[in-house]
Amino acid sequence: MTTVITKEDASAINWYRELTPVEKRIFWACFGGWALDAMDVQIFSFVIPAIIIAFAITNADAGLIGTVTLLTSAFGGWFAGALADRFGRVRTLQITILSPSSRCFAASRRTIRNFWPSER
Repeated sequence: MTTVITKEDASAINWYRELTPVEKRIFWACFGGWALDAMDVQIFSFVIPAIIIAFAITNADAGLIGTVTLLTSAFGGWFAGALADRFGRVRTLQITILSPSSRCFAASRRTIRNFWPSER
C-alpha cells in the first residue's frame, strides 16, 4: 500500500485550518500566555545591566540571579503540573492567581495603616 502526500497535505499550517473557531481562540489564548511569559524573561535580561549598576553587584551575581529565575520557573511549571494532575487545571489556576493576590493585599494592608476611614 502506497500513501501519496500532496503538497496541500504537507503544508505546515494545514492543522490550523482544521481547527474549529473555539479551538482557534484557545490556541491564540495559549500563545498569548506563552508570549507574555517569554516577554517577562526577555525584559528581565534587558534590565540586568541596570540592576548591576543600581545594586553594585558583580556579573557573576547577576548571572546567578538569572539562573535562579529560570530554575525556579522550571520548578514552578513542574510543581503546577503535578498539582493540576491531582486537583485539576481550573482549581490549580485559581490557586496560583489567588495566592499572590492575597499576599499582595495582605502586604498593602500591613504597610498602609488607617488608610480607609472605616479603620479609624
